Amino acid sequence: MVKARTRTQPAGVGVLALLTIIIGIIILLLGLLMFISFVSVSAQLRMPMFYIIGIANLIAFLPLGSIIIILGWGLWFGKKWAWWITVILLGIIIVFVPASILQGNFSGSLFVARIGNNLVTVGSTNISSNSLAALLTLIIALITLWYMFQPHVRSYFGVSVRYPALPPPPPPPQA
Repeated sequence: MVKARTRTQPAGVGVLALLTIIIGIIILLLGLLMFISFVSVSAQLRMPMFYIIGIANLIAFLPLGSIIIILGWGLWFGKKWAWWITVILLGIIIVFVPASILQGNFSGSLFVARIGNNLVTVGSTNISSNSLAALLTLIIALITLWYMFQPHVRSYFGVSVRYPALPPPPPPPQA
């Protein structure tokens, strides 16, 4: 039996939706700032490579930020597709963050370029702070995934998750 859909928004869903929208806006702004930064560096150093990187950042960050804002809107209004996308993305985070930590991919450099004989590193941090951030990301993803499966949250999104029934026990051995 499927319960009726709850239309009262759970507080955690509202917080999650607002944070998702804010993250989308930050990604949009970050994409614009990176575009402006790379284009100005390209003009100052007369290196078209930086202009191309700026365009690539704009092409990547604007759709990503827009999609994340739409996802936040879907979470706010209790859309079933938003619940599924959120659960799938959290699952991906839960799988790939530990794998990235184990492979040592949290090295801390966002961008490295060679200009003449100089090596330019942007966003460099030490490995321990990145591992801590990855661990915090993993913990938040696990808590959020647990929250998304709570009955009142699933009801708000109109999602009924059926767990498979256990197979019947084997018949007793004949003596």
